Amino acid sequence: MSEQTESIHAGGVEFERVDAPEGIGCWTVELGDTAEAGSVNILTDDGSRPDPAAIEVAGDIVSNFAELKDVAIAFLREHLHAPDYDVSEDERTLIAADPAPFTYPEAAVWADGTWMLRFAESPLQIADPYGVGVLFVGSAPQSIEDF
Repeated sequence: MSEQTESIHAGGVEFERVDAPEGIGCWTVELGDTAEAGSVNILTDDGSRPDPAAIEVAGDIVSNFAELKDVAIAFLREHLHAPDYDVSEDERTLIAADPAPFTYPEAAVWADGTWMLRFAESPLQIADPYGVGVLFVGSAPQSIEDF
């Protein structure tokens, strides 16, 4: 099997290699077909197969996706109140509501094992136009990425 069609097994699922720009390697798995279900992607910037450590991180994310999504939402709820993010009072109400205003979660694991959980859709201004992300170290959220 060529590297272009190679799959990766991690976390009890099979990541399939998908088309990506030249020189980029991308393997993906969809975890369901709802706005809350999500997906996990493993990315390399040279097109090569990811290191075992990155594959292990992706497997851990798959195995704990619901919990990690909840951790990311809690982090956003806590930290988006900081003045740096200029969140309006109406948006603060949305952030506190159930369900949280963050959907279509997508984890991106880079070749070095670092990763981010991006919520592709949210009515918040900070999420316009490409969503809002939470950067993680292991299972601990570290910062918010405004796209």
